[in-house]
Amino acid sequence: MKYLFSLGKDEIERVLMHIPVGMLTLALGIFVVWWLGPLFGIGFLVYEIIQDKNLKNGAWKDIKGWLWGLGILGVILGILFFIGVL
Repeated sequence: MKYLFSLGKDEIERVLMHIPVGMLTLALGIFVVWWLGPLFGIGFLVYEIIQDKNLKNGAWKDIKGWLWGLGILGVILGILFFIGVL
């Protein structure tokens, strides 16, 4: 669990690159159609696992960025909902 919240020098770019993908996943599920978010998320995870199986490039860095994006947008939307904007 500690690796989810830490960020090494070798993974900064890949984590930052995948944060918008996580945000898009949550936005699709909330604002478009409820089933589109989980479908997009499952597709992303399957893609990353297959890519890592073939390339051995450390897909966990990409998945970490995706999870960070889900969390960041979730917190932002939660705050907006709590203060009555949404």
